[in-house]
Amino acid sequence: MSGRFTYLTACWTAAALLTGACTSGPGSSVSALPLKVPVAGAPNGIEIRESDGAVFVTDDKTNGILQTHDIADALPVFSLFARVPAAEGERTSLSEIAFAPNGHWLVERFGFGTSSAVFDVAPNGQVALASDTNPSRRRLGLLVLDGGTFLSSWFSKEGSAPATGGVSMITRGKTPGSVIETRYRARQAGGTRAGRDTLYTSAIRRRIVS
Repeated sequence: MSGRFTYLTACWTAAALLTGACTSGPGSSVSALPLKVPVAGAPNGIEIRESDGAVFVTDDKTNGILQTHDIADALPVFSLFARVPAAEGERTSLSEIAFAPNGHWLVERFGFGTSSAVFDVAPNGQVALASDTNPSRRRLGLLVLDGGTFLSSWFSKEGSAPATGGVSMITRGKTPGSVIETRYRARQAGGTRAGRDTLYTSAIRRRIVS
């Protein structure tokens, strides 16, 4: 690999799980040592495919999705899997990436307050628009509920007014008016994940998880 590198930091326990080197049992302990691997780009969102341990990373530099099948190596090889179209005149920036039950990927374009969107990426790398609802919202977190429904965390800001954030449930094929939304005073909503019957969303500026 050549060029300027940005380092992707992972947890050693996660890398050990990918390579089968992690053991557990009575009296065993696992140290969460950081593992850094170089990426020739600007990595942002990350997702791991459970079937083979392949790692997919959104790259702000190329507005693409990078993939590697050897993340545990000292110098893993990342290749371009797909490129998401950038909005004309806007900086390139991709946020979260997530797998859908149909084997596709969903990836968010941050949008910088004018052109956010969610894209569907097929296993062959073909990219299609999944939703461009409310493009003024800066989209960050993404959680897939099923093949046609997903949650998107976002924040928006107008002029000198304080930023507001929220989580939207978006269903493909529905008009913007039918999107179910939950707004809260998070200022800048970040990543979002679900655990059992609870939805967790981080608030960037307030440094909390709600």
